[in-house]
Amino acid sequence: MTKYVFDGTHDGFFTCIFEAFSTKNFPSDISDGADQCEIGDIPVYVKTDKTKAERVVAGIKKAATKTAYRDIKFAMHSGKENKYFTCFSYAVYVIKNKTIDVSRNFSENYVLRFNDLIYAISQEIHRFKGFIRFAESDGNFLYAHYSPDNDITAYLMPHFKSRLKNYPFVIHDTARNILGMYNGKDVATVYAGNKTVSVFLSENENYFSELWKTYYNNVCIEERKNERLMKQFMPVRYWKNLPEKKDEAPF
Repeated sequence: MTKYVFDGTHDGFFTCIFEAFSTKNFPSDISDGADQCEIGDIPVYVKTDKTKAERVVAGIKKAATKTAYRDIKFAMHSGKENKYFTCFSYAVYVIKNKTIDVSRNFSENYVLRFNDLIYAISQEIHRFKGFIRFAESDGNFLYAHYSPDNDITAYLMPHFKSRLKNYPFVIHDTARNILGMYNGKDVATVYAGNKTVSVFLSENENYFSELWKTYYNNVCIEERKNERLMKQFMPVRYWKNLPEKKDEAPF
């Protein structure tokens, strides 16, 4: 089975689509090289070509599925292992059916699986607008760490920029070592790679943290607790990054 391997960039991904159509060799999988090939896989290493990628993007933008290009770039932020092949299959389906809008054709597995990625990312962005907990650093900025299932930091930054206005902050995705930074004016998203990110909290932070936990415990009515419903809206896997729940986190 043919497996395309590319460099993980957007241009590299769209180059894979160009190669598939030009060679008529459509892969059974596509990877950014982070995972190993399995027995029986025939790897085809696709070299990124910006010109080829732009031709594919132009074709997708001309298709009747008007949101396809935007949605594909969005879905590539998924944390699912099969995200690239799911996006690839959807892009190919859009191009082959360029005269009709296929975005709601859920009877087709390509579309259904692709929309599952979109939904999961959108839901997690919505959740973390309420789950991010900032702490005061000794560097005069706010710091928040979290470990989302999907790569969503860039999509959270506009929300918190609007909420915090002129106050500098950093949102740190510890699962990917990605930093969303705001200096009170401009926003930047940086991949720190293998570098260690160290942030020292202010002397007052423990006080603020305890104050927040006290507030949380006091507004919680013991007789009306619904643990099952709470876990539905506040998944247990997020608790370790929430001051009010981290002591109850199972891991």
